[in-house]
Amino acid sequence: MSDDDTTGTLKLKLRATTDPYRGGNLRGRRLAEETLGQLSGGASHTALSYTKAWSAPPAGTYYLTLWITETTSQGGTTSGTT
Repeated sequence: MSDDDTTGTLKLKLRATTDPYRGGNLRGRRLAEETLGQLSGGASHTALSYTKAWSAPPAGTYYLTLWITETTSQGGTTSGTT
């Protein structure tokens, strides 16, 4: 991305799954989601802090995956995990 470009809309998503995430489509219970907006080329988000209402999954053991998506101007979505 050059300094003249802008990202699509970025969203941060937290999911709970019964198995560790190993790539591909992420299936699981949505716990929280936050729209971060867009970033200009060369820019970054730092020191993010959010307090969100969320719905706990049923009792059990879960793996948490923090997922970021970018919706492009063409309507597609790209994804990555941390």
